[in-house]
Amino acid sequence: MNIETTKNGINYEWGLAGPIGLQVNLYPVKGEHRQSEIVEAKKQLREDLNVSLVEVYWTTKEQAEHIEKQIPEVLKKSTVSMPEVIEG
Repeated sequence: MNIETTKNGINYEWGLAGPIGLQVNLYPVKGEHRQSEIVEAKKQLREDLNVSLVEVYWTTKEQAEHIEKQIPEVLKKSTVSMPEVIEG
């Protein structure tokens, strides 16, 4: 999968979640992105794409710099938090 970036600078990737739409994984950086930016990114993605599921994986700045090389391995590492539900 390719990493893309939301309008407010959060990395994400997407894939098919089935016939109901797309699954999007957001990769905000701890200490750089706020909850409000995640809500804004989720809104943008739902407006731009047929998104049915959004999962949030907080990353470090170092992980974010190399995230495209680490997918999907980054999801298996214990240094990345589990998906977080953020209303919005």
